Amino acid sequence: MQFRFDEAEATHRAAIEVEPNSFATRFAFGIFCQELNRFDQARPAYERALAIARKGAREADVAMALNNLGMLLRDQNRMEQAREAYEEALKTYRRLATENPETYLPDVARTLKNLGILTSVPS
Repeated sequence: MQFRFDEAEATHRAAIEVEPNSFATRFAFGIFCQELNRFDQARPAYERALAIARKGAREADVAMALNNLGMLLRDQNRMEQAREAYEEALKTYRRLATENPETYLPDVARTLKNLGILTSVPS
């Protein structure tokens, strides 16, 4: 690991410039920022990824963005907003799991785990 975060950020931003409506590019930038505790940059990246997924009616991407947004909101102590994001993600993953349980039941479990963690955090 070389810890060249400025270069990595520049590369993420260049990718966004090339393909501004890419769910994967926006989502990856959100993860990158969240891992560096750059929450003010991570949230808009996740929200844009979510909007792109909703526009394309890609339910799995919608749920994935909501789950990560929930984790970010939890990290920011925005517990009620985090709960709302997790619950919407869970609803979507459960619907997807009825059609394809092998693929989506692990996502249901992960989102339930995240809700459990949220519930155990003192207010």
